[in-house]
Amino acid sequence: AFWFKGMLTTSKVMRNDLLIATHLALELIQDTCVLAMMLRDRELGTSHHRKGGMGNDFIARLNTTRLSYTPMGILESVKQSSNVFDELAASWLPGYHEHRHPLLAWISYAQEMVALQ
Repeated sequence: AFWFKGMLTTSKVMRNDLLIATHLALELIQDTCVLAMMLRDRELGTSHHRKGGMGNDFIARLNTTRLSYTPMGILESVKQSSNVFDELAASWLPGYHEHRHPLLAWISYAQEMVALQ
């Protein structure tokens, strides 16, 4: 679902529908956080967290997704989210193969098209 959402977000940017594109880009960041929480819970063997701190280092990695809500900013956010998500997914599932490359190619094409406008 993450990869479909990334493709859809990129398509929405290309159609100049920044409202939906921004909404979807933020969902991608949320999905990345959920995967990070699942990894944390598996590592700690719990789903109850009485004190914070565990996983805060992950949040710094999300700084690369915080960009302006312009066509180029949204596309770059999707790109960065997909990089982080793919890395986390490899930690979640042994034998996982990267899935981000078709999306990155689509984003690259979209960036070229947006730059021409």
